[in-house]
Amino acid sequence: GPFLQSTGSFYSTSYGGNWGEMEASVDGDRIAATNLWGVIDLFDFDRCIGMLSNWSDLGYNHFIEYSGCAFSPKGNRLYVSQDDSLFQFDITATDISASRQLIWANNNPNAIYMCQCQLAPDGKIYIANAHTFGWPDTIFDTINMNLSVINFPNSIGVACDFQPYSFFLGGKRSYASLPNMPNYNLGALEGSPCDTLSGNGKIEIKNGECEIWPNPVSDILNFELSSEAIIEFYDIKGQLLFKRKFIGGKFTFDLSKYNAGVYFVKIAGNDFIKVEKVIKY
Repeated sequence: GPFLQSTGSFYSTSYGGNWGEMEASVDGDRIAATNLWGVIDLFDFDRCIGMLSNWSDLGYNHFIEYSGCAFSPKGNRLYVSQDDSLFQFDITATDISASRQLIWANNNPNAIYMCQCQLAPDGKIYIANAHTFGWPDTIFDTINMNLSVINFPNSIGVACDFQPYSFFLGGKRSYASLPNMPNYNLGALEGSPCDTLSGNGKIEIKNGECEIWPNPVSDILNFELSSEAIIEFYDIKGQLLFKRKFIGGKFTFDLSKYNAGVYFVKIAGNDFIKVEKVIKY
């Protein structure tokens, strides 16, 4: 690369075109994007080569401002927040655009905005709220001191159990937005010719004196030594999790109790010291 592609709606850098949200599905095979120019774009995404395809234009009214979007954990629903409303699209439907359902509409006479969304580790979708985009720094009330929550986002229609202003922020405020945190902890894309995170990856050290596999790893990490070595295993913060001296042979290390993420293994042999990165998914 870099690889350039032109697809989907036009995104301006002026106000409205540059305010919105882009989110990927949990498994990384879909991307949705919204903005205040009425854009709701849905694409298939090849996370190996980074290309978008099968564009669906779900923005049924390009005079409506769409602030945020989020996929359900199973990727079967897409939620889109509009100024004062929340919509759901059924991604499994033959006609996704026609599957749109109104989940909630603001009946408050004051200007209230449903804004950016984020799928959390607990499987719920949290949505930031705002009174207006006039930056009223003096306002603290129910709307901005709470997040709205979709409790069961995989469910169709109102069964998703949307609860506005229901998650208290402990006396703090949110103003329209939440951190956008893509899922960078996806495992290997099995069978892909270009994903370097092969599920059968093997670390080979000192002409095969030490072999470690698979990498990335789900639970059991295998070691094979042809000579004496000390093995140390560290988390991303440098905390030592495991240390043992081995004369040689094969052994395993159970990682099932550790969270997904990046770890480091240090191998100290008679005439070499090597540190390698291991990815757990």
